[in-house]
Amino acid sequence: LSSRNTKTKAVLRELTVLSRELHTKAKLQGAVYRLVIELGKEGEGDKSAQAYWVERAKGNSVIKPNEEEAAMERAKETDEKKRADPRGFELDKSVIKKPRELPSGMRFEKVELTRSKKPIQYGRAYIHFMPQGLVDEAAIHIKGEKTQAWTISIHPLTGKAEVINNAKDLKDITS
Repeated sequence: LSSRNTKTKAVLRELTVLSRELHTKAKLQGAVYRLVIELGKEGEGDKSAQAYWVERAKGNSVIKPNEEEAAMERAKETDEKKRADPRGFELDKSVIKKPRELPSGMRFEKVELTRSKKPIQYGRAYIHFMPQGLVDEAAIHIKGEKTQAWTISIHPLTGKAEVINNAKDLKDITS
């Protein structure tokens, strides 16, 4: 039981530190980074694999709201060529070597972004870190065993992430 608790704390800590690190790295490198959260496929419930990793854009790129939804649809494709991102985002192994899966008993419930009308519950969610220092304002909802729940809130100007020890909607956090 204590080792599971340690793994939970490690994941929450890593996601908060990762947000700040990507904010700084994007400014220093002059590149767009994004934290990718794989929420799994619709209808698979707890059997669906969930993970997170970091990607970096090959060039400077501005993400438009309509492109974001197209990227989420592409992530559902089974053909790898159709899944490829036309802006050239690639896994950045300098930050995280390979995608990290959540420990057993933990799940990403949803990701809320201010630029998205509805919470993302399936597929992939992208949290962008811009070279100008701006970050997508986000709330990452994580469920643990039984009634455990956490929300990681990411501030859009500082990239600072805060762990809240219960489920809290993005609109409640921003107000």
